[in-house]
Amino acid sequence: LHTVPALAVEVISPSNTATEIEEKRVEYFDAGVLAVWVVHPIARTIHVWNNLTDCHVVSIGGVLDGGTAIPGFQVRVDDLFAAMFPVPPNGAIGTP
Repeated sequence: LHTVPALAVEVISPSNTATEIEEKRVEYFDAGVLAVWVVHPIARTIHVWNNLTDCHVVSIGGVLDGGTAIPGFQVRVDDLFAAMFPVPPNGAIGTP
């Protein structure tokens, strides 16, 4: 039994290369995923890929939606990053 997720999410770290992320996106779409989200914590943006060539960027102030992969799902990008990388009490925002 082979199950493919509808959505793949990659969170970029400083050790990731652009080539590595591109190869992963190709693998995900070749496997049959419907969408790939590439999360850039430092830039606080999310690159939403609907196929290998269709990408749009959602940033702070925007709303991320599940598209065809997760119909009806929506989250504010501000809320997503606040949950992933809370601002410390001193207010300093550094590398997550």
